[in-house]
Amino acid sequence: LSMYTTITERTREIGILRSLGASKQFIVRLIFQESAVVCLIGVVIGIGASFLIGRLVTVVFPTLTVLITDGWIARASAFALLSGIIGSLYPSLKAATQDPVEALAYE
Repeated sequence: LSMYTTITERTREIGILRSLGASKQFIVRLIFQESAVVCLIGVVIGIGASFLIGRLVTVVFPTLTVLITDGWIARASAFALLSGIIGSLYPSLKAATQDPVEALAYE
């Protein structure tokens, strides 16, 4: 939903890129890269928050053990990145197939 909103807000920008000769593959790759960067930032923030919350839980409940392993971090990171890229598939294809003239007239 976030990437769809971003694409809708940037319709004119995408239209300008297309009218200047940007290929459909370039537009798709641009949106995928943006999505991957957003997901990567989310993964880093999520990992940091997980460690902070885990530490807080062990302070509040000393008998409770919070175990965050490298394997869990890797799986969660891969899932987040894959989900973000799959989630940006429809918006990127929609943006790539826009008619540049209609996109430039979009308000």
